[in-house]
Amino acid sequence: MLGIEFNSSDSVETVIGPETNFEGVFDSDESIRIEGHFKGKIDCRKTLIIGPGGEINADIITDTAIIGGKVEGNIVAHRRIEIKNSGEIFGDLTAPVLQIEKGVVLEGSCTINTGGKEASQKVTSIKDKLGISE
Repeated sequence: MLGIEFNSSDSVETVIGPETNFEGVFDSDESIRIEGHFKGKIDCRKTLIIGPGGEINADIITDTAIIGGKVEGNIVAHRRIEIKNSGEIFGDLTAPVLQIEKGVVLEGSCTINTGGKEASQKVTSIKDKLGISE
């Protein structure tokens, strides 16, 4: 579907299509797929997929991130960040698992954590900055 395979038992409940521009705060308990343009902040408690045509200018907190488009902003994932070969990231990444394919553009730092106290504090700090309550 739209260039990036989603291999999970979860289905994608929300899709922002390729010709869509959205600005604001996206707070979801469901999986999200973005193929269009988004600016703001994203808190997704399942899987966030940024398709190859997706352009995001946002700080992101999610369970799992699969990135095939362009993201300008920091990404914190509780489980995994996977960057496809078409992905471009301009920001810092924090996750216990980071998978990067050949050809990715990445400008930023990477923090691989195992969910310890320091990682939890960093997520809480980012949520505070974004104005996201638990």
